[in-house]
Amino acid sequence: MKQRISAEDVLQLTPEQQEKLKGWWKPQEWDLALISPSWGSTIGLFMGFGGENLHFHNVSSVPKNTCLPLLSISQMIELLQDNIRDIRRDPDDENSIQIYKDGVWGRKSYYVSLLNNDICNNLWQAVKQIL
Repeated sequence: MKQRISAEDVLQLTPEQQEKLKGWWKPQEWDLALISPSWGSTIGLFMGFGGENLHFHNVSSVPKNTCLPLLSISQMIELLQDNIRDIRRDPDDENSIQIYKDGVWGRKSYYVSLLNNDICNNLWQAVKQIL
């Protein structure tokens, strides 16, 4: 099962969505990030902070604004929880939930299947709508 989004996934975001994602991301040790996507992209393992910069295992320190996180399933759930008001079980499909960004049922629903092997991609689709 896919555990996190790929570099290709995060590069499909618009520049505005990328900026929102950078603003939301609070780097934690062992996070993966796409470093300097506009310069030829390297994937780095976050190891800690060094003043204003982020330190990665295989790359010298870089400014946070040059990195895009490769979100894990749990990070995507956290981002959704931070940005939505309510969740309920889908009455038409007992294995899924409906998420409403505005807290108003019937507006901007995001279908996320919880049982198939595509949970990561389904969550990513919902996150893209939030960004």
